[in-house]
Amino acid sequence: MTLSIQPSNILVCEFWNVSPHLDAGIEIAIDAALSGYKVHYLFIGDLLPFCECYIPPTGNQRRESSAIRAAQGYLHRLGCHNLTIADDQTAIQCSLNTVQFDLSSIKCIQELKAFRIGERVIGDYLYSNLCDYANTAHPDLSASQSILSSMLNSYLFAYNILLYYATRHSFSRVYLFNGRYIYAQGVVRACHELAIPVRYHERGCDLNTILLRPFCPHSLNDTKADIQRVWTNGKARYGLNTMIKIGSSWFNDRIHSGSAVIGEKILQFSNQSDIIRTLSENKSSGNHIWSYFWSSEDEYIGLPQDIYPLRGWQDQRSAILDLLSVSYYMDSKVTLVVRLHPNLRYKADIDKFISTTLRNISNIVLIDSESSVSSYDLIRVSNIVFSCGSTISAEACYMGTPSVLMASGLYEDLHPIIKVFSYKDLTQFIANLRAGIKLNTSSLDILKFGAYWRLRARRLKYFTVHNYFSSFFSGTSQVI
Repeated sequence: MTLSIQPSNILVCEFWNVSPHLDAGIEIAIDAALSGYKVHYLFIGDLLPFCECYIPPTGNQRRESSAIRAAQGYLHRLGCHNLTIADDQTAIQCSLNTVQFDLSSIKCIQELKAFRIGERVIGDYLYSNLCDYANTAHPDLSASQSILSSMLNSYLFAYNILLYYATRHSFSRVYLFNGRYIYAQGVVRACHELAIPVRYHERGCDLNTILLRPFCPHSLNDTKADIQRVWTNGKARYGLNTMIKIGSSWFNDRIHSGSAVIGEKILQFSNQSDIIRTLSENKSSGNHIWSYFWSSEDEYIGLPQDIYPLRGWQDQRSAILDLLSVSYYMDSKVTLVVRLHPNLRYKADIDKFISTTLRNISNIVLIDSESSVSSYDLIRVSNIVFSCGSTISAEACYMGTPSVLMASGLYEDLHPIIKVFSYKDLTQFIANLRAGIKLNTSSLDILKFGAYWRLRARRLKYFTVHNYFSSFFSGTSQVI
């Protein structure tokens, strides 16, 4: 089954060398070509030399990997038009027209988020990308002037190059990855000005699935509405019992996977963890086990409020400290387990917070980002799970463990998620616990989240992705 691609003259525009993003873009191009549409393919990541935030194409990240070469050759045989900027002098000139931006007057994050070019505010995307580049949600603006200027030039280049090619080829639709990155916003701006519809591709909840949607993947309200729509349509098509099985199967596959991909490595979870055994013994002795799953906030914290209206705790360090403070009001001793997400590796500000603050607190147990401790074993031994939007909160609900969401999340409206978006809410939640009010842990509603990822995403057909920098292109059964 191919993707539902209707326009007759499409552009697939890619920036990233890494799998599975580049692989997904090529899949879209192949599906469109096999369906008889005219396909243009443009890769401009290699042409952003002034944008230091771009992952350098070296080693296993090179675009010239055997998998990509094979796929590019296949696209050529299918008649896809590869837009090669190096062969077009006008296009080359677009990449040379850089501007030296003076950002010295920007002294705080709010001023950066308000930055605009013309009438278009792009500061939120600048901030979001700077968080990625600096590997922290709290970047030093005074040390970031050069990289911010480079990011702005990548935005202008992407904008100008899309205008140039779109006016020559009259694209009826453009496909690109994610849309959060500042250079992708240059493409989006050009498409909006020319009234060209944009479709965004994003990986699913594993490296070998892809979602294709008409809205930015981080659009909170659009995604929440899409979750409900997929469930309603699925129930009408398959029936409630089948939808329950579909939603459950997604959760069960994740719970029983036994591994996670971290960069170029595959981490195997251990079934025999001393930490889990100790926590289980403490729980049997009457202690309460609260587990906080610390996820990477860089993706969301810089996004515009109309895309991702962020409520609750915006700094997860504060969330952890507030949990710690209210834990002392409990009648029983509380052990607060902090489980770090793999994406939190090498974040200096988090490492400093852990070493100077958390490691000195006796009732905190730290599980680092590369630990083999199974998150699902941790859920099973926990009395309550807390997070600021991690998918693990939805999984905890499915597993029957009370799950508290402390910031906006894609599943926030699904029962039995408990929303606690302020310190006042948190203290009231603790008061309810002390009063013995039973927490609801049973609801079919959370299955909508699993059914969404199972039905909305589809598996890659032409690629097998091993990790973020390695994939295998298998081709198709279509005879060329």
